[in-house]
Amino acid sequence: MNVKLPPPYPLAWPVHWPRTEHPRPERGDVGTRSAFNRLFSHLLRHSHPRKFRITSNVRVDSDGNPIDDYQRPDDGGVCVIFASGLVFPYDRYQDVSANFWGLGQFLGHFESAMREAPHSYVGFMQSGFLLPVVPPEWAVTLFGPGAHPPDDPAAVERQFKLLSRELHPDRGGNESRYREIVVAREAARKWYEERARE
Repeated sequence: MNVKLPPPYPLAWPVHWPRTEHPRPERGDVGTRSAFNRLFSHLLRHSHPRKFRITSNVRVDSDGNPIDDYQRPDDGGVCVIFASGLVFPYDRYQDVSANFWGLGQFLGHFESAMREAPHSYVGFMQSGFLLPVVPPEWAVTLFGPGAHPPDDPAAVERQFKLLSRELHPDRGGNESRYREIVVAREAARKWYEERARE
């Protein structure tokens, strides 16, 4: 299996994966950039940077590092997604930096278990993380439930034109639904622009 990796921002959370009950505990600031870099360095020891993606609700710079002067997002969850299909979500804490730190700790323990555990147990443990990646909301709006972004951005424009013929208010369509697909098309354009800059 080869998963198409999502952009680093916004957070891509695995489908049907439970979220931590609120309120989540504070851990204290551990430094977003340093916590991210520790997690990234740990991952680099085991995988090529093009084969995994760290996603969160923190915007990143051109090097993939969190921008320092960010405002803390409402959703502090983070997730590491590997092209192989392994997904490691983590949202134990309210703060993104603490979740970067916690996920790094978790992956370290997971790595130790893989070295020491019997093969069958490792296989069982890994299978629990083989979950599909959440598609962007715009893809679901334009293409339907479970749809993932097409490789060709032109497919989005074709789908928009097809739907707009049916939904445009001037043609007797549903105005609120038409507004949804207009917003989805704009979100799709931004999504493809961000991927082109990677």
